Amino acid sequence: MIFDMRIDLFVKKDLRIYRRIFLKGLGVQSTFSRNLFSSTNSKDQKSDNTFDEVVKKIRVENRLKVLFFGSDTFSSKVFKKLFDSKDLWNQMFVVTPPISKRGRGQREIHKPPLLELAEELNVNFQSLSRSGKDALNEFQETGFQDDTVLITASFPYFIPSPIISSFQTSFCLNVHPSLLPLYRGPAPIQWQIYNQEQNSGVTVQDLSSKGFDLGKILAQRHVPLPKNSGYYEVESFFAEASGELLCEVLANLKSHAKFAKDQDSSKASYAPKVNLNHSKINSKSSFNHVRSKFHAFSHRVESIFTPLLPHKFVSL
Repeated sequence: MIFDMRIDLFVKKDLRIYRRIFLKGLGVQSTFSRNLFSSTNSKDQKSDNTFDEVVKKIRVENRLKVLFFGSDTFSSKVFKKLFDSKDLWNQMFVVTPPISKRGRGQREIHKPPLLELAEELNVNFQSLSRSGKDALNEFQETGFQDDTVLITASFPYFIPSPIISSFQTSFCLNVHPSLLPLYRGPAPIQWQIYNQEQNSGVTVQDLSSKGFDLGKILAQRHVPLPKNSGYYEVESFFAEASGELLCEVLANLKSHAKFAKDQDSSKASYAPKVNLNHSKINSKSSFNHVRSKFHAFSHRVESIFTPLLPHKFVSL
């Protein structure tokens, strides 16, 4: 950046003059200017603010406010990566689905892993309802501001259009563990494992008001699948890469947003939610086929079965 500093340096050596020119060139308001250089107001006090220190203070003021929407272990690992990158943010707020009851008789209490992590890290959090109307009302209670970035990772609910439109362009982001438009949908990691996908990776995209995984792509990274690995190992591997890519995007958000590109829907594929039917095998199933199912689905479906012996289950 070049500043127009038409000043006789041999006559006007007062630091206050350079201060005003420098900060004006950076677009910093005068109030911040006075606070930043308050130590220079006294003529008898020497300023020890070097150029690097000034830039560092300005960067701190420009760090992001983050609303992070997530739920599971994948989103927890992505969030932790961002949480540890404290040079990128100065406020953090977590939004998760509510605590729920599961299992036979609804006796099992399920707390989203991201909610547990937020409590552990002492980060403010809130649960958001599935209902669009309730979600809008509850969302307003988070107290977001214009310079806030909304980030989702494995958040099970669709973010309503009025919420997305409340943010600046490309200030609503999603982290998706596939190279979109491949493997759109709720289970991209599982289906990449099952298909032994060679073209695997992670994506940071805009949130789209038209549907899940339809946003413009801000950044992508190829991440090869670890060989002969189960879901949780691959998930951890992909979450690490996703967190790194997200931090890279946030560090230069405007540039990534400027060059964001539309997805080619003609090349899209879908990764549906895993259910019991996906554990079926038959007498013609090869060893590689069974092994792929084991690696991809055993964390959700604890048995595989064959239609020839419908009452015979093989524990995975």
